[in-house]
Amino acid sequence: MHPDTHVVTKKGAKKVSELKEDDEVLTHTGEFKKVIKPLKRKYKGKLLVIKTRGTVPVKLTPEHMVWVIKQTRHKSHYSDGRQVIWWEFEGPKWITAQELKENLESETDSKVSYILIQPIPKDSCDIDKIPLRKNTYIANQYGKTNTLHHSVRKPPEFLPLNFETARLIGVWIAEGSISKTGVIKFAIGNHEKKLTKFLVDTIRKYFPYSKVTVEDHERNRRIVRFCNKRFAEWLRENIGHKTHNKIIPELLLFHTNRKVKLGLLMGLIEGDGYILRKGKGRGYYVGYTTTSPGLAYQVQLLLASLGYISSINVAFRKSGIGKTRKPVYTVNISGKSYYSLLEELGVDIPPKGNRTYNVNKIWNEYLLLKVRSIEEEEYEGDVYNLEVEEDESYSVGFIVHNSAGVNLPAYRVIIRDTKRYSNFGWVDIPVLEIQQMMGRAGRPKYDREGQAIIIAKTEKPEDLMKRYVVGKPEKLFSMLSNEASFRSQVLALITNFGIGNFKELVNFLERTFYYHQRKNLEALEGKAKSIVYFLFENGFIDIDLNDQFMPLPLGVRTSQLYLDPVTAKKFKDAFEKLEKNPNPLGVFQLLASTPDMSSLRVRRKEQEDLLDYAYEMEEYLYQNIPYWEDYKFEKFLGEMKTAKLLLDWINEVNDVKILETYEIDTGDLYRILELVDWLMYSLIELYKLFDPKPEVLDFLKKLHIRVKHGVREELLELITLPMVGRKRARALYNAGFKGIDDIVRAKASELLKVEGIGVGVLEKIYQHFGVELPTNDKKKKVKKGTLDEFFK
Repeated sequence: MHPDTHVVTKKGAKKVSELKEDDEVLTHTGEFKKVIKPLKRKYKGKLLVIKTRGTVPVKLTPEHMVWVIKQTRHKSHYSDGRQVIWWEFEGPKWITAQELKENLESETDSKVSYILIQPIPKDSCDIDKIPLRKNTYIANQYGKTNTLHHSVRKPPEFLPLNFETARLIGVWIAEGSISKTGVIKFAIGNHEKKLTKFLVDTIRKYFPYSKVTVEDHERNRRIVRFCNKRFAEWLRENIGHKTHNKIIPELLLFHTNRKVKLGLLMGLIEGDGYILRKGKGRGYYVGYTTTSPGLAYQVQLLLASLGYISSINVAFRKSGIGKTRKPVYTVNISGKSYYSLLEELGVDIPPKGNRTYNVNKIWNEYLLLKVRSIEEEEYEGDVYNLEVEEDESYSVGFIVHNSAGVNLPAYRVIIRDTKRYSNFGWVDIPVLEIQQMMGRAGRPKYDREGQAIIIAKTEKPEDLMKRYVVGKPEKLFSMLSNEASFRSQVLALITNFGIGNFKELVNFLERTFYYHQRKNLEALEGKAKSIVYFLFENGFIDIDLNDQFMPLPLGVRTSQLYLDPVTAKKFKDAFEKLEKNPNPLGVFQLLASTPDMSSLRVRRKEQEDLLDYAYEMEEYLYQNIPYWEDYKFEKFLGEMKTAKLLLDWINEVNDVKILETYEIDTGDLYRILELVDWLMYSLIELYKLFDPKPEVLDFLKKLHIRVKHGVREELLELITLPMVGRKRARALYNAGFKGIDDIVRAKASELLKVEGIGVGVLEKIYQHFGVELPTNDKKKKVKKGTLDEFFK
């Protein structure tokens, strides 16, 4: 990346060249992950400048990877005069910036466009107040007393977070400043009478002991001021005090209360924004200007989280009187979002013009940004990249990969083991896989040779040489021979890749490796026909009078979720029983019965107990218990065993006990939990397509969180705190801290007494609430069983 490229972080946007270890950046999952290591190297050559509708141009090297969706626009006309427009999405997938440029330049169909993706972070903060009072005690000749100083009683203990207070903070972000003595100022125009009245009334309402003054100055300036040192400190610590460095604090940007976000947005627009209502109808828009790039990107994310589409533009102004030398960023809201936003804010709406749509879209919690053009420019200097925790991606207005392994040579490859554990014990790793690993040694254009080393632990070196170096790799077999893979691929071809009828489907399948191996067209057509019939019968696709395939919502979403259609059918068939009797056991047994999840093996000694348990809990199941002679019987018992394990997990049974009871390894447990996490999400997404009942949807979402964290329902509120997992949440709950309000009211010293809560964890919790851990409590908590404890 060019050194001036801005990366979206938890504290606004920062230049990639200024990021450090442990800074948290937005990744393609919509979560913020830590930077493990910033990377820097010299570069001479061409940079590609990607220009999109919605964000500022981004400069990057041609081999850098971006996350792209291919979008195709479709239009249908019906006999009654109706016109329907819809979009087909292919992806997202990772491709290099050079590939994107080539695709863009070679594309001749005007209906096809390429889309870059900006994730919308999930709302995770539900704090309803900002603590303001800082206890100060009276001291005498004997030292500090337990009596509060009289000045402490005057300031409010908390500032409640609502539409009014968020609006007040929004105006301050746009037009405010603070002094070291605690004076808070708002610089507005003297013509803004309504805004003046709002500021005066709100300050008097929430800061009754503070004196509010309004002063008019020359050049139509008006200053509204009041004094509250604690609130001023909070503004300085969480927002900043210099215009070009201000940001929106996390507790407001990611707040779960929509009214709080709307109030913040209203204040920002009233301060540094404007609403264009005059002129040509096509030019209506709401604009917000700032010299803070971090604030500009945050305002775009704030709007996106509210469902509104916006774009960021940047202008570089010449220096002069009354002009800043810093770039000016403008966030614009136009089209359909313009009218919807004004309506929600209760602002007068002008007559609609001839543009009431938005080019960009919001889809599946992502902001989709259409690529306009990609240009080249020569560059010589430093380029930067980031190694990011887990996800290895980050946002620069849209998502890019850190491109680890792309054109980065590996001179030497070391293969530590040639055996691995499977269901049948330890087996040799296939020759093909070992040779693929060795093939990474000595990349073209970088090395004249490469080295591959196989470590011989117990095997004879000559045997390994004969098998893996001289030996031939195994034969390849097409994955389409697997029935589940065949079903999923046929559905994907119809929903995502434009296969319009059965003839086109067979023509495509004839060009696959699967057909190349079998050369049996009749068998291929028969297999494809049975799959198409299955998809048609179960509502994944429809077929019109001209025998053309028509993807239906169930089919499209199933393909997007990478589910086996049989899994989706099982989910759909169970929705009626699920609505009548929502319960964890029924849901877990349903998940375990799908082909996308492998259930636990049942030993003979366990069969009778599991069968008794199944009959005891029969009323909670969504599927009938099969007859004991049925081939499905043993599989059903495995499903019950898996469901029982998951029940233990969400009821906080200890990990070690689970491993002992079900005779599995740690890896097996977390493999099951990972699969259930994905299937629970898929179940919720498919249920949304069938007129869901709010209470059932809420039950499924809570159950999904419980499975993810392994907690009972009473810990769902505590588990949202940073660095608080199932053990720390239970420790807090048992210590009397039942929810967020208890944590907010508690003293730091009380929280530090809880097992597992150290200074580092407590600092993260306090940061989550937008306050700083008191200095007196920043002493390191001595862990039990350490040498420090022993010597004391």
